[in-house]
Amino acid sequence: MDEGRAFGSRLTVLPNCIIESFGNDAELIVGDNCFFSYGVILSITMKIELRKHVWIGEYTSLRDATHQFKTNKVLGELNDKHAPILIGNNVWIGKGCIILLGTVIDDNVIVAANSSVKGELHSNAMYGGCPARLIKKL
Repeated sequence: MDEGRAFGSRLTVLPNCIIESFGNDAELIVGDNCFFSYGVILSITMKIELRKHVWIGEYTSLRDATHQFKTNKVLGELNDKHAPILIGNNVWIGKGCIILLGTVIDDNVIVAANSSVKGELHSNAMYGGCPARLIKKL
């Protein structure tokens, strides 16, 4: 990817995808040959980075922020939590997944459909479930 470009070459975005950017510092970086299927949502307050060959299944959501909750507070009175998301090279994220703040997905990973991901998913493996767990090494 050339310096100064936020999007690599051969990006495919199918209909009804939503990219929400909140604030001047929100950053989206997308590498070469990435694919967003129908209805993908990217909600960015800080940073979401997708390296090369990242394919995202339909109706998957990536969100780098969440609300805080405490029983002695009213919703909306607390500051949101923010942490960047990094998706490595050659990653396939199945249909209907949620990728939460602070997630790092290493290279050569498959995320099974309808999985909920927070934390680190290590290279050369398949993960799935809610929360996502290692299914097998590839």
